[in-house]
Amino acid sequence: AVVSTQSTGLNPTKDEICLIVSCLNLLTLQLHAAVCEGDTTLLLPQPLLTTVKERVVFLATDPSVNTDIQLCAQNTLKSGWMILLKEVNGRAKMLPSICDGSETPGQ
Repeated sequence: AVVSTQSTGLNPTKDEICLIVSCLNLLTLQLHAAVCEGDTTLLLPQPLLTTVKERVVFLATDPSVNTDIQLCAQNTLKSGWMILLKEVNGRAKMLPSICDGSETPGQ
């Protein structure tokens, strides 16, 4: 629903923003816990992990995404880059766009 809302150019409702931000915050906590425990595999099927990565990267980098959602997705990537961006080329491509010096709320 997130991608289809954004790709049609429609603005997400406040409820949709709340839901998306909440899901991203939960994912951020899971990724942070996994990294702190030294688990960079997450034991997820690779296709699912790839889909999660693609959605989070889209939300973090696409200029049409709501600012609150984008900041939250960038925070998710900052917390979980070791898991979501395993390939060096993927990291190199992504890090400049999420490490632009902007701080997310609550940091």
